[in-house]
Amino acid sequence: MPGTITRGRRLLAVAAMLITASAPADEPSLMEMNDPVYLLEHSGPWQTHETQHFVFRLPVAVDPASSEVNDIFERQEANWRHLVDLMELRDTDMPKINYWLFLSQEEKRAKTKVASDAHSLHEYWSVYYRMDNARGAHELGHLFAIEYWGFIPKDEELHHFLSEGWAYFVDDGIFWSWEPHTEARKAFAAGEQYRLEAICCETRTDVSLHIRAVIASSFIKYLVKTHGAAAFGKMYRLVVERQGMEAFDSVYGKTFERLAAEYYTALGVPARLEQDQ
Repeated sequence: MPGTITRGRRLLAVAAMLITASAPADEPSLMEMNDPVYLLEHSGPWQTHETQHFVFRLPVAVDPASSEVNDIFERQEANWRHLVDLMELRDTDMPKINYWLFLSQEEKRAKTKVASDAHSLHEYWSVYYRMDNARGAHELGHLFAIEYWGFIPKDEELHHFLSEGWAYFVDDGIFWSWEPHTEARKAFAAGEQYRLEAICCETRTDVSLHIRAVIASSFIKYLVKTHGAAAFGKMYRLVVERQGMEAFDSVYGKTFERLAAEYYTALGVPARLEQDQ
């Protein structure tokens, strides 16, 4: 029913960043503290405000009629529509998304045990945001990807490249002050270590996760704009099913390396030097 805080669909694993060591017996675990039932019973009081596609939970100190809060409501509804259009979805019969807002980083960490600016949990059909950071679509991107395409296993080498690259891409023109292709060109000009072939897999440690996600978002933007969202979603599902790099060839009829070469050409980025091949 509208506004439900439970999910009747198949539960999927979440990113390993949210899984921490077991809490002491007398202390609730991270997953328990993020459970909507627990948050409502133990971490309130909360105010509730429903919109067409969300159930917002706000601290009582916040005025839900303020222009700042209404801006969050409106932007998130726009982000929902953006994702539906971007993913070319036809079936959007889903429960309202639980949207938890916190006044500060400290409050968010104290009530969820997650120190990041924002996070999401598909199990609880919930996103959790600091109020001053709650305009983007990043976490909705994660929820929608898991719901419609599946969760890429953490030990899959393309896990970060595709899941975070996608979430960064959906915020293009919405939250980020930069444009993915422009930033990718800058990175490629800085050195070979930023090339797709170098940063696509989880073994890379000398390039930050943020930079890797920025570059991945540029490649994903190219794939979606060139070949369509349906093809990208199909490839994503095959990676979820552990087809790895073969998923690109299966869907696009081209290897990852060939797609990367065409992407470089589209961006006007020089190909690798002959002596490096």
